[in-house]
Amino acid sequence: MKNNKLFNYAAIIGCIIFLTNVLVAQEVINTLEVFQRPTDATSITKINTNTDEKLFVEETYESENEYFNIIFLCNKDSIYIDTVRRTTALFINKYGDTTYYHPATLSNAFYYIKDTLFCNLDGTGIAIYTKEKNHFKPNDLILFDNSIKNLKLNNIIGYKNGNLIIANQMFDSYGLNYNIALFDLHNKKITKTHKFDFGNSIMLNFYNINNVYATNKNLISIMNLIKPQMYLLDYNLNIVDSIDFTFNNDYKTTQHHLDTNVSVNKSLIDYKNPKMVIILLENIKQLNYSLNMKQMFVNDSTLLVLSKELLKDTCDAIRINIKTKQKEILFKYPFWGDSPYTSLNSENIIPLFSNGIFVYDSTALTDDEENVKYFLKTYHSQELDFSNKNNEIVTKRLDLEDRKKNKVSVDINDYDAVIVFDMYLCKTCFAKEYTNTKILFIDNDSSKDKMSRLRTYKELKRIYPNADIYFNTDHKFNIEKNKIFDTNSVIKTFW
Repeated sequence: MKNNKLFNYAAIIGCIIFLTNVLVAQEVINTLEVFQRPTDATSITKINTNTDEKLFVEETYESENEYFNIIFLCNKDSIYIDTVRRTTALFINKYGDTTYYHPATLSNAFYYIKDTLFCNLDGTGIAIYTKEKNHFKPNDLILFDNSIKNLKLNNIIGYKNGNLIIANQMFDSYGLNYNIALFDLHNKKITKTHKFDFGNSIMLNFYNINNVYATNKNLISIMNLIKPQMYLLDYNLNIVDSIDFTFNNDYKTTQHHLDTNVSVNKSLIDYKNPKMVIILLENIKQLNYSLNMKQMFVNDSTLLVLSKELLKDTCDAIRINIKTKQKEILFKYPFWGDSPYTSLNSENIIPLFSNGIFVYDSTALTDDEENVKYFLKTYHSQELDFSNKNNEIVTKRLDLEDRKKNKVSVDINDYDAVIVFDMYLCKTCFAKEYTNTKILFIDNDSSKDKMSRLRTYKELKRIYPNADIYFNTDHKFNIEKNKIFDTNSVIKTFW
């Protein structure tokens, strides 16, 4: 591994800003010169992860380079570039000749969780790296057998309980299908697959700005690039729901335009010659038509979708609540124009974080014009700050008081259930199911004297010995009183 480079990075002062539908200017937080290259053939892109860690990869298609760069914010004022040796993959051509090559390092081939970085080797295997003291070290290499290789599952979508979700989004010999699979890392085999047929829209993935997949900790979303529809799957690849986010019928024009041209030019379309498909798409100006480009889970209940409008230089940022199916266009921005928002649709993964910070990778020639400088610009945007929308909490800690009126800070994650109650609480109504559960009781009446607090505390402790009982200070709980909620639903819905 080459030496890491440490850069000073200005501290980003966090603040809670509410999301609005009014378009305002985007503030540049910082501009950082990252490195120089002889050409601008690479780019800096966010790595897919269910955490909010700011981790990026330098994307490149070049197979000659035996290293790739992982860029990450190690604390609030420092950023590291870790130069990692690439793992080679075996290629067998149609004549049976074998050769080794370095697969392209694209953002949708990576997945990061808990100091572990998974890298898909162009559908031939999985390289696993472990982060130790800001360095990514090779940990394991899993090579696929031919039955898995033939599926060409070159994306990593998510990870849960020892299983990787791997998938493809390309037009290949298996036809117009998106294949998604559950890969058991321990047994090194696929345990389940699911196939989706969205018709000719799969050919739009040749543009390399589209991503039909998104995941959070519990769900996988797969989206049609033309029809405004997505399917939600659990981590066993079972379809649990579908969402229609139609605003108009423009997608029907797009579908007709693509299907007609594919039918007329059928002889030109060959998955073994992707250049012909790209030329066809360019000639029919397919990017001028409506297109659902990519999606991202902002939190457990919210999806962000980027969708291009029909015959306009305009994109819509669409927010979808996956529980209520409510949808709204947050704002519009130029697809081709000069705007920081165009960085949202420049690569596979949306470079967006829950606090509204996103990056814009820019390049410029050096003074002698012999090299290209790469910059990582960090923006803050009020439109893309999801931290306090729909009464979702910014932090899982609450400031309360104990029975003696001492201040306490409580972490909701420490509890299995929460109940905010008042004088009408039925103290025994939850006893049968929750007697031994670790419950957080919050008395909404902050005016009680110490004697009343002690009485309430003892009565509840007698019934629920594992519970904690605290008293409200100045919180305004937007929640149904005297009803018990598991902590997940409370965090998502009610504070």
